[in-house]
Amino acid sequence: MNALVQLSVRSQLLAARTATAVGHRVAALRKGDERGEGVISAAIAVLIMAVIGGLMFVAYKITFEKSNTAVTKVIDDISAGGGAGG
Repeated sequence: MNALVQLSVRSQLLAARTATAVGHRVAALRKGDERGEGVISAAIAVLIMAVIGGLMFVAYKITFEKSNTAVTKVIDDISAGGGAGG
């Protein structure tokens, strides 16, 4: 019977501690707990920078391909004898 009393006391203590912890958490949420906001803001900034970097890479690649095509055309015209000095 003694073990049953100890188990009952332990379970009551656990229930009281859990209720206290939940109460503290609910109170923190009601106050507007802002823990972790800096991490979320940093993650959003990293995602925005990644998107901007990707767009810059695509713009660079398109510009390089267009200039490469133009330079190749001029070189082909010069090598074919139809250069500007003619």
